[in-house]
Amino acid sequence: EAIAVRLLADLAADPETAEIIVVDNASTGRSSACIRVGAASLAVPVEVIENPENRGFAKAVNQGLAQLATDFVLIVNPDCRMPHHTLHRLIEIMQSEPQAGMLGCCIRNPDGSEQRGSRRYLPDPRRSLYRVLGLGRLGLARGEPKGFDLAGAPLPAGPAPVEAISGA
Repeated sequence: EAIAVRLLADLAADPETAEIIVVDNASTGRSSACIRVGAASLAVPVEVIENPENRGFAKAVNQGLAQLATDFVLIVNPDCRMPHHTLHRLIEIMQSEPQAGMLGCCIRNPDGSEQRGSRRYLPDPRRSLYRVLGLGRLGLARGEPKGFDLAGAPLPAGPAPVEAISGA
C-alpha cells in the first residue's frame, strides 16, 4: 500500500504528469483507501477506479485508458519507482521516434542491476523449449537460438528496437 503511494508521489513530482488514473482490480486490504489518502495531498488530480472483481490486467488497463484523452500514456505497476524527469525523457524519445507505437524502459532491480525480461525477444517454440529444457546449460543443442532474455547483454547507448517489452 505504501509502495503504491510512493509511486504516486514520484509521478506527481514529475512536471510532465497531467493526471493519474489508478485502477484497483479488487485488491485486498486497504490499498484503495491508502491510495486515496496519499493522493489527496498531491498537486496532480488522481482518479481511483475500484473494480468489484479482478478483471485482469488488460481489461484494467483498457478501463483506465478509456478515461484519458492525451497523446502519451504511461502504464506502470505500483511497485515501481520513477526517477525525477523520467517522463520528460520518455516523451522526448516518443516525439523523436514518431513511428514508434510504444516504449519500454530499462527496468532495474533495487540493487541497480537490469531486471530479467525488461528487454527480450518474442518467445517462439524453439526459444521456449531451449530455455525450459536448459539446453544451453547442458551443451546439448547446436545452433542456439537468440536468447529470449536480453538482460546481461550490453545496454544500448540510447533508444533501440527490441521485439518485445515487458512491465516485468
